[in-house]
Amino acid sequence: MFSMKTVVLILLIVFCSDVINCAKILGIFMGLGRNHYILGKSFMTNLVQAGHDCVLISRYSDETNNGVHFKEVIVRNDESTDALFKATEETNHNPFFAIHRIHEYSKGIIPRVFEERGVKQLLNHNFDVVVIEEVFADALKVLAWHFKAHLVIFHPHRANFWVNDYLGNPCLPTFVTEYPATFSISKNFLERSLNLALYLYEKLYKEFVVLKEHRNVTSAHFPEAPDLSDIIYNTTLAFLNSDVAVYQFVPTLPNMVDIGGFHIDVPGRLPVEVQAFFDGSKKGVVYIDLDFLTSSYLSEETRDWMVEVLSEFEYDFLWVWDEQAIPNQPANLRFQDPLKLGNVLVHPNTKLFVHLGNTKDIIESLYYGVPQLLIPVLDDQLYDTSQAQYHGYARTLPFQSLTKSNFRSSLQELLNNVRYEDESKRRSKILKEKPISAKKAVVFWIDNVLKTKGAAYMRADSLDYSWYQLYMIDVIGFFIGSFVIVIAFVIIIFVKIWRICCCRSKRKSNKNKIYNSLSYIAE
Repeated sequence: MFSMKTVVLILLIVFCSDVINCAKILGIFMGLGRNHYILGKSFMTNLVQAGHDCVLISRYSDETNNGVHFKEVIVRNDESTDALFKATEETNHNPFFAIHRIHEYSKGIIPRVFEERGVKQLLNHNFDVVVIEEVFADALKVLAWHFKAHLVIFHPHRANFWVNDYLGNPCLPTFVTEYPATFSISKNFLERSLNLALYLYEKLYKEFVVLKEHRNVTSAHFPEAPDLSDIIYNTTLAFLNSDVAVYQFVPTLPNMVDIGGFHIDVPGRLPVEVQAFFDGSKKGVVYIDLDFLTSSYLSEETRDWMVEVLSEFEYDFLWVWDEQAIPNQPANLRFQDPLKLGNVLVHPNTKLFVHLGNTKDIIESLYYGVPQLLIPVLDDQLYDTSQAQYHGYARTLPFQSLTKSNFRSSLQELLNNVRYEDESKRRSKILKEKPISAKKAVVFWIDNVLKTKGAAYMRADSLDYSWYQLYMIDVIGFFIGSFVIVIAFVIIIFVKIWRICCCRSKRKSNKNKIYNSLSYIAE
């Protein structure tokens, strides 16, 4: 039997190990839509359940009791709703203009984060890790320097320029479609040319517009901080809200971790009346959740013809709406307050999910093998939905192009063509087939950063090179210059030889003329 002293020693060791493993983590998720907040809270609560103390800064809050190990700080921003409303009226989705628009949406909120009273109070605390959502939020990364913490970024999409650059991951515009292009994969000459132009434009726009403005914000609030480039290019780890089952596979470094589906929890039961609605449907139920497109944003005219189209189908429809009834409501349509998505999608009678195309919802629908009709509004939604349609598990119908005719035909195609369901189920298996779950991957890699004091062993040497060195511009220039010099030298030698030969030939010709003249005189 163990002595009392041994038992106490063991308990002390266990207690101390828990203290060491318990880190303080700050998460800042400032994306425009509420879906960004949901992802942020899921990310942070996952770490809380692993034993860490976490604080989440966001534009939103569900005002629930989060317990002693989790705190939320809200940065109020009334313009968020106006920005979403303006997005429904936006018709110019040129990717070059879209970059500017997304930057404008984001930059207004950044100074407010530093000015928020709750954030100022946090400056006197200590944090081991700072997690920043990568949505044009470079100035916020100065907080990692302030707290002397490891900088981790969360990217709401798959790997592209806006995250590759910070970790030294190679950018391949040949086939890696850059954000926010609206085509899926650049294959033909025109798309590859556009993608390269977009990549170069993003490079210049980031350096001379985004970082310039963010440097001004940083220096105003943290005048003693080093140059912003020294902070942002010292990123330890990147989490990507993506998966090979969802989007195009692209090359990534070991410190870029796909965690698509990390927000998905074990589904629960539906409310009794909703459960009865699903169970009693003969053909199946189509679930519609258009997020902020409720009665405040969707015109009655549009709503009415959408309802008219739904009445033509034998399927039942459950539509998340802020009104419980409308005039001339068909019998196969039920309006409903928002439900937990997984509880709906897991029901075997769910045949189709109609939504705006947020990455979070795309992944969750695919996880449960449910086909999707995507009606994107925002630029990032157009970027994500183009990939979903390309891979064959969804159809995309941009909101600005939505008509009664194409809405009807899209529903018919998705409900009558079994290939969408087959492809969704096939990719669902791929998404679930992992050595460890996405939730566990989040905890594992955060713990790895803490244990290895920054995971420097995964840092790419490419970060030590200038852009012209990284892309071998200097070497290519040297070879081209050398080739030109050699060719020029050969040409010069050839010209000189030619001139010498010509001179000799001319002299010989003159000698012959003189000889002939003398011979003539002698005669």
